[in-house]
Amino acid sequence: MFTRLSQALDRLAARSNMIVFGLLFLITFFIFIPSASRRIEQASGQPADLLDMRLAYTPAQAQSVFDALGEAGRDAYAHFSMSADLVFPLVYGLLFSTGLVYLYRPSLVEHPARFSPVFLPLLAMLFDYLENFTLVACLANYPTPDPLMLQAASLFTTTKWAFQAATFAAAAWGLYQLLRSRRAARR
Repeated sequence: MFTRLSQALDRLAARSNMIVFGLLFLITFFIFIPSASRRIEQASGQPADLLDMRLAYTPAQAQSVFDALGEAGRDAYAHFSMSADLVFPLVYGLLFSTGLVYLYRPSLVEHPARFSPVFLPLLAMLFDYLENFTLVACLANYPTPDPLMLQAASLFTTTKWAFQAATFAAAAWGLYQLLRSRRAARR
């Protein structure tokens, strides 16, 4: 499985694809997500307090956010979770995975069947989707969302952020290794 996924990511890691992924990331991050947040704020009449942006939350905290949003705000939040927040994880997953392929390509070629840092953004993407679907299910069950579903959503949120942090750590390490090997090659 890792071999096929490594090969697919290697094919996607062309410079032209990475530019497209980067542009899509910027458009989604700076246009679509802020626009959706404004719609939630307009619908709820207060600042958008998205659970997705927290590191963790309790079922009581999530319930409080749902209550404060009001019906229109909850609808806007669910719409955001099933539109812009479905596109964004795919875009950042592809952008950061292909970027890591660029940094870790030599080890991918040597050990394609091994777990690699290039999979970290895909795991963040997976948990982001689990978070979104769970939160939408909880919003659909308002005013009595299942506390276990809310705990699961919080766990998915925390795990998403952990894999994103690991992605950035892997990128920093890969960039360091790349610069070090280029410096050594010049000597």
